[in-house]
Amino acid sequence: NSQNEIIHKLGEVVEFRSEEETVHVVRVSKITNIICESLGWSNEDSDNITLASVLHDLGKISISDSVLYKPGKLNSEEFSKVMNHTTVGNNLLKNSSQTVLKLAAVIALEHHEKWDGTGYPNGKKGKNISIHARIVSIADVYDALRSLRSYKQPWSRKEACDYILSERGQQFDPLIVDCFVKCESEINSLFK
Repeated sequence: NSQNEIIHKLGEVVEFRSEEETVHVVRVSKITNIICESLGWSNEDSDNITLASVLHDLGKISISDSVLYKPGKLNSEEFSKVMNHTTVGNNLLKNSSQTVLKLAAVIALEHHEKWDGTGYPNGKKGKNISIHARIVSIADVYDALRSLRSYKQPWSRKEACDYILSERGQQFDPLIVDCFVKCESEINSLFK
């Protein structure tokens, strides 16, 4: 219980600058759990990734508010700073002796990698990307699309689902997309 509370508080610290970002961390965690259940994962494995997913954006503590909440498109220098949050998060967590924090380090590093190898920071491809990061990636993107951000209006359920489906085999692992589709109505209930 203490570990869970500390990890949740640390996730909230990262997102304290914005109420919507705090909600994002909670929803990504819940979406991750729903997908893991759909995959038939054990309670322990599901609980570990669900908890670790809270820290997927830990590295954002290194990004200034002016970049993080810029209303509009980022220039290349600003986008480089945003991309760096993956390695910062990994570096903050990777030396932990705790299983959940080690898992969080991998998720922080790889949640912007893409199935087709065009992601960042290392251009990993397919199953070379941790299954945990592949799950959190879909949860993260879906929640971001459905949410109001400084640079965009929230997308509708249909628009967000259509996007996830269009990126099957490109940005996202086809198996995870298929699980997402099976449990999308449960995931959608988080947005009411």
